[in-house]
Amino acid sequence: MLPANLADDAPWKQRFHAPSILFSRIAWQDPARGVVVSNQSGVYQVYAWDVPAGTLRAITDHPTGVAFGGISPDGRYLFYHEDEGGNEIGHFYRVPFDGGEPLCLTPDFAPYASYSISQSVDGRLLGFMTASAEGFNAYTMKVAEDGTLGRPKRRYHSAALSFGPVLAHDADRAVIATNEGESGYQFRL
Repeated sequence: MLPANLADDAPWKQRFHAPSILFSRIAWQDPARGVVVSNQSGVYQVYAWDVPAGTLRAITDHPTGVAFGGISPDGRYLFYHEDEGGNEIGHFYRVPFDGGEPLCLTPDFAPYASYSISQSVDGRLLGFMTASAEGFNAYTMKVAEDGTLGRPKRRYHSAALSFGPVLAHDADRAVIATNEGESGYQFRL
């Protein structure tokens, strides 16, 4: 048996440094635009994806990384959850696909955990879930045609593990998965 190769450039170590894609999504109404979460920089970051060109442009650059991103149905905006020092507790931000200043969606909220944000395909409503010591809360925000956001409105609360909301095409319905009233990791909609 050969001794283990423990050199910094050992092939088995290089495999752990290979870039990977954690998440990707293409905009519903603009298939030329997408969002990718990749560790090509060394830690996971959110990238604007020019689908036809196959190129990625970094949207986030946080030392501890950003592990979740989303894209609006029309491809105009990217969303991500920025935490405080890698603790997964923070706020959702929206940034124009073409670049620009990030906008905090919830500046008046205490920091929260979340990996769930969606927008109705017609673009009129944005929905997201927050998690804190008080439980899980689903919020919606109206979105004007020019992209202006309304104030968050709480639509659901539960002490039980909950995900969503996933918004219907025209924003008249939402689906939330929760294990309220269930045992273990069984969920109901």
